[in-house]
Amino acid sequence: MVRLHKLLFMAIVGIVPHAKMNQQWSRWFRSAQEAKDKVEARKLAVAEWEAMGRIITDDKKSKEAWDSNTITPGTSFMALLAVLLWYYWVVEKMNTDPGWKDVCREHFLGIFLIHFLYSLRRQRTANPSHDPNTQHVIHGLDADLIMLALEDVFVQAKGSGCRICGPEGHYATQSSSTRKKLFIFLNVAILHKYLESELNVNNTPFPFDLEQAIQVDDWVLLIFFVGNNFLLHLPSLEIHEGVIDTLLRIWKMELPRMGGYLMNHGQLVLSHAQIILEGLA
Repeated sequence: MVRLHKLLFMAIVGIVPHAKMNQQWSRWFRSAQEAKDKVEARKLAVAEWEAMGRIITDDKKSKEAWDSNTITPGTSFMALLAVLLWYYWVVEKMNTDPGWKDVCREHFLGIFLIHFLYSLRRQRTANPSHDPNTQHVIHGLDADLIMLALEDVFVQAKGSGCRICGPEGHYATQSSSTRKKLFIFLNVAILHKYLESELNVNNTPFPFDLEQAIQVDDWVLLIFFVGNNFLLHLPSLEIHEGVIDTLLRIWKMELPRMGGYLMNHGQLVLSHAQIILEGLA
């Protein structure tokens, strides 16, 4: 799928910023309660079916679900996973495969791994011996990776559908396929070209800077309105209802009136954001 030549960076779940941790806590507590309610509801349904004399197959009986909250920095599961991954796979590959050069960071690394990934990328880029034609591939489903990747040229790979066979419509536990998983490759450089065409605005009363509109500025802020780990989700903004197109249309229409961008050197211009929100309302 991808033949790496210089570096493989493996990132396990790491420490996240405090704002995101608060958001995760609320989601974990909610998911734990929902899972408990689901188990209780299934038990009641099975008991009713048994009372009616129906035959209950094994797939209908309640099964102990795996708690995904264990995928959290500091848990015994993550500590064991890091040890096993390093000693039983990474070290083995480094000793037997000459093509492997690895950086393995365990879950107890005291930094958000996405931040560390891009910090490592910038350090290598600043090295005088760095080859400017080097391409990077990121594997992940997080949309934040796409936003950060717009700063540089990356290719992002993510799984499609079922994590075993690819197609949607069923859970991985229900898949009987032995096919290799399908992947979608997102070339961020091509995405950048499309954004150049989409975000270009003529006849502005100020010099139009396309890069400022795209790279970690107005474009990213507009997308974060739709949903982000650090911002509360607005119930009226749904991607499947075309809200991204709506936000872009409002931004392009109101940009001359704003007289500048939503962001100014990393700082939100509140008066400009108010105009966008008024148009959205």
